[in-house]
Amino acid sequence: MEQTLRAVRGADPPGPRSRPSGSAEPMTGRRETGRLPHCIEAGDPLCVPARWLKGDAQLAEEKGKKTMLLGIGILLIAIALGAAGQIFLKVGVNTLGDKPPPLQIIKSIVTVPAVFLGFFCYATSSLFYLVALSKLDLSYAYPMIALSYVAVVLLSWQYLGENVSALRIAGLAVIIVGVVLVGLSAPRSEAPPTDEPATIERPADPMSG
Repeated sequence: MEQTLRAVRGADPPGPRSRPSGSAEPMTGRRETGRLPHCIEAGDPLCVPARWLKGDAQLAEEKGKKTMLLGIGILLIAIALGAAGQIFLKVGVNTLGDKPPPLQIIKSIVTVPAVFLGFFCYATSSLFYLVALSKLDLSYAYPMIALSYVAVVLLSWQYLGENVSALRIAGLAVIIVGVVLVGLSAPRSEAPPTDEPATIERPADPMSG
């Protein structure tokens, strides 16, 4: 009997039990960290990058940034349509001759295709602008409309053959600087997501006591 007990004790020596290589560490109740490649090798399912555990505040911040970028894109479309409308209106009015009477100008809305197209661009531009306002602050969106001044001058020089003086170019440069300053006033995210290891509180192992 004594020899049997000794044999059993010899098969299970005192000390921590050995684990197969690659098995997960037991839950010890302590805080552990690790990067994703190491966690995969260790087989630890609770170790993930911090960017996978984004909080509500960070998710809301990223959503707000995407909404703002979408609003800026829609606003630029509205500005482009407005500038194109100006060119079409000018082309249409030029077909009416020198100093046309007001009634003829009003009739040109439906009788001159270029004038009609200019108003159509304006209407479409207004719709895009409304959508942009639903995503941007008015104090940010409205000053950006000043880009249409620059676009109209360039299009007038390119397609209408109008002369652009140096003083007018200097004024456009001031407008561009102002628009850039307004663009820089847009809210930015404080910190981009990182791949730093996340800290996870593990529950205590009931078998460890």
